[in-house]
Amino acid sequence: MIEPISIHLLEEQIWGDKVLYELKQYQSAIECYNKSISINPKYRSAWNYKGNALAELNQYHEAIECYNEAISINPKYHSAWYNKGVALYELKQYQTAIECYNEAISINSKYVSAWNGKGITLASLNQYQEAIECYNEALSINSKYSSAWHNKGVALAYLNQYQEAIECYNEAISINPKYDSVWFNKGQALFDEKQYQEAINCYNEAISINPRTDDAWFQKGQALYHLNQYQEAVECYTEAISINPISDQVYESKGLILHKLKKYIDALSNFEEAIKIKTNAVRLLFKGKLICN
Repeated sequence: MIEPISIHLLEEQIWGDKVLYELKQYQSAIECYNKSISINPKYRSAWNYKGNALAELNQYHEAIECYNEAISINPKYHSAWYNKGVALYELKQYQTAIECYNEAISINSKYVSAWNGKGITLASLNQYQEAIECYNEALSINSKYSSAWHNKGVALAYLNQYQEAIECYNEAISINPKYDSVWFNKGQALFDEKQYQEAINCYNEAISINPRTDDAWFQKGQALYHLNQYQEAVECYTEAISINPISDQVYESKGLILHKLKKYIDALSNFEEAIKIKTNAVRLLFKGKLICN
């Protein structure tokens, strides 16, 4: 779970419009930006902020058009290059996004978010070592940048360097103890190291910060399963399902444990739910065995 990239509101302030943006009244903010642009079509910040508001509405193509307008007015407008990179990333146009981050960095080599964004995009291309180099650049500029510590940890975990990943997560947590994604990913690294109780402690921290994180409930259940605490695992899966009732993997895991507990009817019910969401041969085979039982 990588820390997501966020758009940047930089340079000149359009105060009334910015208030609407901060209040998440994006459509109203866009109307204000349009008025600013109608008065001054060369108002680069209005184009940039309009792009940001459109991006918040998941209208990434339209956002990119706005960033292009801002860049055509000022090709050295580094935040517009960065924000264009974010929008391209969301459209999974990773290579083009990297080119935009590179433009932003060439204009401002100390632009930590651009280094971080480039790293995230490289990680999406499975170029984890190159991603780590970008996170290191960001951290050399700002050693208290918790997002870069977190994302570096994620990349290290993908390289199976779990202990190094945990060290990065610890750095992120020391900066921001309420960072639920970091607690979750630290739990994942400990889980992969078969340190199940320590992993559970981390999942508990993530859940205490955000009780609606179904992934943490599910993974806590998985760790409890490995500790043979089956009933407690079932309770965690039940919590995960209450948050996200369309997770076939959780239904399957719950069904397997219920089978182990000899609760065959309940196990069958969960396998049927998993099959409704996503059918595969193994689940159908297991369902058949349960029916025969």
